Amino acid sequence: MKHLLTQFSARMEKQMTSAEAIAADAQKKARAIADGFGHRLPVKQIFHRLARLLSVTERMARSIYYGESLNLPAHVYLRLVSEYRSTIRRLEEKARHEAEIYRALSKEWDDACERDFSDGALRASGSEQRGSSRKPFIFGPDRRG
Repeated sequence: MKHLLTQFSARMEKQMTSAEAIAADAQKKARAIADGFGHRLPVKQIFHRLARLLSVTERMARSIYYGESLNLPAHVYLRLVSEYRSTIRRLEEKARHEAEIYRALSKEWDDACERDFSDGALRASGSEQRGSSRKPFIFGPDRRG
């Protein structure tokens, strides 16, 4: 068993040191950062923003975004990892904030519906007892004579 774990560990180390593995990891992180920019952005604007964040050219940002195998400098990769982490933190905060808003609105809505339902049920039963003077709405010609 120990032998299998050693082989697996060696294989994982070999995969992460290859240029293709680093390019794939950088692509995944770059696309996650781009998702944080918002939806429906043109691709050129995504490249521009990514390039500005990473302090690289738009050509290099495009290569990173598409996962093209290139020699990625260490400082660019580290900046990409840093931006990825900050984007994930920001998106987590946004999700927490939206969840709080949803919970508050849901509670408010439930309370309002519960209050309206209980008040409406009491009013309906009271009006039926008094003999309401309202006529029921009937579709089509009135056939009650």
